[in-house]
Amino acid sequence: PLVLAQWRQMPVFGLPGNPVSAFVTALLFARPSLSVLGGGRWLEPIGFTVPAAFSLAKRKGRREFLRARLDTEGRAELFRSDSSGMISSLAWAEGLVEISEDAQEIAPGDQVSFLPLSGFGL
Repeated sequence: PLVLAQWRQMPVFGLPGNPVSAFVTALLFARPSLSVLGGGRWLEPIGFTVPAAFSLAKRKGRREFLRARLDTEGRAELFRSDSSGMISSLAWAEGLVEISEDAQEIAPGDQVSFLPLSGFGL
């Protein structure tokens, strides 16, 4: 869940309750929104395509951002758990893998979008 609102002429962002979800939502929505509100431009994350080092099945119609890092062969590997309460995954991750709404299955070797945390200005 995400809330973007205005209260007494002040922007208000309501972020998810789980720490990882709050961090990812702040990166993807709150940070670029604050840039625009401050007179800047919308900040798109800088990413690139890499092969997946994982298998994944998901429901169509939902975009997902999963904690990941690159292995020694330049493939994206996912954190061992997808729990949004595991703060240790943020220390482990080097970035996020973006899985589009249309994707239902990812197999090892499939190309995926990798968004390094450094591409968010971190």
